[in-house]
Amino acid sequence: MHWDAKLSEPIKLRDGRELVTLMDVGNLMLELPELSRVRPSWQHAGELLMEGATSGDWDTIAEMTDQLEIALMAEGLI
Repeated sequence: MHWDAKLSEPIKLRDGRELVTLMDVGNLMLELPELSRVRPSWQHAGELLMEGATSGDWDTIAEMTDQLEIALMAEGLI
């Protein structure tokens, strides 16, 4: 697993935390309320996260970073 792989760009959250690695994203997703995690934007981000962590593929990680930003914006976290 490639949990230490870096996102295509760090993402700064409104609360001051910064997401830098796939592990950071995974930990954040575990903190989300259930109502958030079942939304399609988070479901897609989670699928890409697992694919990126498994393969380490840069294109997948970049796509996941983009999808993550969409999900975070929808939640008002960035």
